[in-house]
Amino acid sequence: MPSFALILVLVSCLNGIVPLTVDIFLPAMPSIAGEFNAPVSDIQFSLATLNLGIALGHLLYGALSDRYGRKPVVVGAMVLYTLCAVVCLLIDTSHVFIWVRFVQGLAAACTMVMARAIIRDHYDGAEAARMYAYMFVVSALAPVLAPVIGGYVTASASGLATFYVVAGAGAMTALLFALMFSESYPADVRARHRAEAPGNLADLARSSDFVLYTLVTTATFFGLFSILAGLSPTLIGVLGVSPTVFGYMFATVMLGNFIASYIAGRLVGSVGIDRMIMLGASVCLTSGLYLIVTTAMSIVSAWGIVAGACAYMVGFALIAPAASAGAMSPFARMAGRASMIMGFLNMSAGAAMSFILGLAHDHTHRPLIYAITASSLLVFALALAIRFRRRAA
Repeated sequence: MPSFALILVLVSCLNGIVPLTVDIFLPAMPSIAGEFNAPVSDIQFSLATLNLGIALGHLLYGALSDRYGRKPVVVGAMVLYTLCAVVCLLIDTSHVFIWVRFVQGLAAACTMVMARAIIRDHYDGAEAARMYAYMFVVSALAPVLAPVIGGYVTASASGLATFYVVAGAGAMTALLFALMFSESYPADVRARHRAEAPGNLADLARSSDFVLYTLVTTATFFGLFSILAGLSPTLIGVLGVSPTVFGYMFATVMLGNFIASYIAGRLVGSVGIDRMIMLGASVCLTSGLYLIVTTAMSIVSAWGIVAGACAYMVGFALIAPAASAGAMSPFARMAGRASMIMGFLNMSAGAAMSFILGLAHDHTHRPLIYAITASSLLVFALALAIRFRRRAA
């Protein structure tokens, strides 16, 4: 078996692609709208179509990788992803840009599905949760650094110039997997699992563990994409923050995610999956209540919103690795398909929230605050459902 460190590097590179793709784009959104002579809402919709592509792409890669293996699927998808970034540099209208981002989302979905499936190929239970948590630690560098890089690239060149960075990341990931990754789901294992009748998607639906853990991760993604889709228009467009300063503000938000991911990796083995989820949900709820109370009291500032968003991302980082391990652990023989369904629901939630915030954009901070608060309430309710189910059992 490959070393823990090598697997961690490989899956972290995969898991960093989507946050890089999204977060380097956030400080560039107003600039790209100007370059295309289009409204900001069009560029918000491009984020929604990107997320929709990522969601739908999950339906492709689980079954494909279970049949043909992880390596060819990753390399092929990363080549397509890189080509889409190059096309974004060549086009000159927002309407084409919106649909190219959709195709890029289809390609980027591979990274999320394959990261979870590769981990499940090698690890189980608490050890898998530890790998998930450390993967989030390493890959969390992308959302910390990407908005800072995006802000500087936008200020010094243009918003669209951020796609040079995106293209480079895609090409390097494709090359890394082509040269260094040893297939984790080889042909003889695939044949044996097919002979053992691994079941179908109905088996996932009948698993209360899979359903509840997947739903709680999906709920956290509502809040995550409230922040991704709403923070830039709110801080830059409403409160007048510059793209460069926004990059540092967003990096601050994701720094909370980075630190909490490290803590989750250290504690999940001793605390347990369900307690970790409850802890994270409590942090998310605190962030939502803080934001809604400060809004009701008309205490609104850019750094105040950043503080609430940062707290939510701390809760997100505590929940995501634990819930992912809890959902995936029972399904070694159909890890690709289990990862496919989980990722599809997560990114569908993200696409839905991006569309909602695009439609609800009213040049105030309120749509963002309401979205984060509602998400935190839903996360907490589902965490309680997991806790009570365990007690009833």
